[in-house]
Amino acid sequence: MPSRIRRVLLMILCTAAIAAMLAIGANAYETYTYPNMPDDWESVQVTVGDVVMPFARYPSGSVYSPDKRYMTVEEQREYGFSVGGNLDLRGWECVGFARYAYAALFYRPNQWPQNSSIDTSLAYNYAGSYAYVDMIEAVLGTRTLDAGYSAQTLKTLFTACRPGAVMRCGGHSMVLMAIYNDGFLIYDANFSSNNEVNVRAYTWQSFVDRMGGRGIQALQMPSYYPGYSYSTGDNTYYQVDESVMGTYVVYNCSSLNVRVSPSTSSARVGGLDRDEEVQVIGIYDDWYQIVYMNRACWVYSSYLRSKDRVVEVTFDPNGGRASLTSGTFTAGQTFGSLPAATKSDRVFLGWYYDTTRCTENSTVPSAPGGITLKAKWGVLGYEDVPDDSWYAPYVETACNRGILSRGSNFYPYEMATRAQMITALGREYEWETGETIYNTGASDFRDVPAWEYYAKYVVWAKQAGIANGTSDVTFEPGLNITREQIAIFLYRLAIYTGRASYSSPDMSLLYQFHDGASISSYARAAMSWAVKVGLLKGDDLGNVNPQANASRAEMITMICRYTEFTRSINGRAAKEPEAVFEEVTEEPEEAAEVSDESVENAEGTVPEAGETETEEMPAEPEAQEAEERNDTEAPAEEAPADPLLRPDENGIAG
Repeated sequence: MPSRIRRVLLMILCTAAIAAMLAIGANAYETYTYPNMPDDWESVQVTVGDVVMPFARYPSGSVYSPDKRYMTVEEQREYGFSVGGNLDLRGWECVGFARYAYAALFYRPNQWPQNSSIDTSLAYNYAGSYAYVDMIEAVLGTRTLDAGYSAQTLKTLFTACRPGAVMRCGGHSMVLMAIYNDGFLIYDANFSSNNEVNVRAYTWQSFVDRMGGRGIQALQMPSYYPGYSYSTGDNTYYQVDESVMGTYVVYNCSSLNVRVSPSTSSARVGGLDRDEEVQVIGIYDDWYQIVYMNRACWVYSSYLRSKDRVVEVTFDPNGGRASLTSGTFTAGQTFGSLPAATKSDRVFLGWYYDTTRCTENSTVPSAPGGITLKAKWGVLGYEDVPDDSWYAPYVETACNRGILSRGSNFYPYEMATRAQMITALGREYEWETGETIYNTGASDFRDVPAWEYYAKYVVWAKQAGIANGTSDVTFEPGLNITREQIAIFLYRLAIYTGRASYSSPDMSLLYQFHDGASISSYARAAMSWAVKVGLLKGDDLGNVNPQANASRAEMITMICRYTEFTRSINGRAAKEPEAVFEEVTEEPEEAAEVSDESVENAEGTVPEAGETETEEMPAEPEAQEAEERNDTEAPAEEAPADPLLRPDENGIAG
């Protein structure tokens, strides 16, 4: 082959090879496949405050108009923010999008910035304003990063930033999304002169190469920065609490493992020695997120203590007395010890910071202005009856009247049983009338032994026509009781004591509830009466929930409301002397001596489903029909162990 032809072919092959290498190099700048970057980086969701990137309005690949000069106040509000004036987009997609992103992420009225000056210099040049921090100057000590910087310099700079930083680089503005050990993500517009908004991934070196020697004019962060989270090397997202940020020291161990994610099963990436200082940037599930080897890693919080971060703590005894009213603690450490607190006729439930209970082992929160721990108290020795709970006044009233016997726990959300209801009902009758119900022996029911705490009350209720049993020979004391069945019991007691009479139900009272039509036919008169005199109220949804199993708290509430109803009629029962009333209400300890097994099993609670006590009442043919069915109308299934019972403002749940 002639040498001239060989030279031509060789030139063609070399040109093709160079072109191929350039093409491969260009792709390398915009893609990333190394281990410490997620494979699905385009789907990474970064949360800054309450805003998620990529923004829903401008997902990767969408178009940002180059013709739009301003974003009006009305348009800003549609995007969830308002800077107090038109947001200048400058007419260039990259700058306009960077300003939109910055405002959407960081603008908070009365926090930062204070006015619409956000559009005067953002993502274009250094503002020199208190509202901005130029990260290049803060990290590297110079206003701009000139050409010729290395990949390590870029990594040092970027790993000191957080998602949402706006960068001006070589005539182009970008929004920094996420920082990993070996690279980062950016969010930009008009990157390739196609007016598109895109997410792009780079290694440190590929970005340096891509810039082709161009410098970085500005890298700006706000002085105010809300909480954020983004995926780490294990492709998991963690929402961190930034309130603990600061310098910490390793203690309580000789060496502390540093891990790639907040779990002892995750990979170990290094270690910290005792007394070594480290920067904490957030906390998640008892794990501190720290800066380690220029990347975000994790250590267990028990082995770090805050360095010289003093928190003033005030102890509010909430009506009681505390052995200490204030003290100083170190943020990030445990409290170590907390003061004792006492209050007459109350049990101390603990110190609370807002809704969080603090113990000696709790971590002191970071709060420059100090915090207040408030004491919470349980009613009359009950550890599970906070005195600010909706049912607390009724539990206290029931104890003072001898309806409940005091103990350490009341179990307010356990379901009430038939035996508990009959016991509470009998004690209410004794308090109301001043009479004593005596044990007269075995009942007619084979499942009510004479030695049980509720036996005498079952015999009394049967004789008084208040309780009939689920059949001629069974009472089923352990069954749960429903709300409409409690109404039936109380209605019959009111009739027995002359405070109510048989009547046809006022259906207008029942149909005011959405589920009024679902009230059992034999319970309508009782439910109508209970609603009329104020024993029952609907929930926030307008339901009275007649077939719902009643909790112990609901049962006691209805019984105490019944006692108020009896007093409103004539002050007290005809058989009750004035002195008896005064003695019972003013001598709670004496009344509380009515103590038997009902306390151990579920003090004075209400009976449960199966109490379809539907014995025929005169003028109530529907009740007779129910009696013939042996009280099988009401469901007897067990309720969930801890049902959600949302009381109305007056105390009765739903």
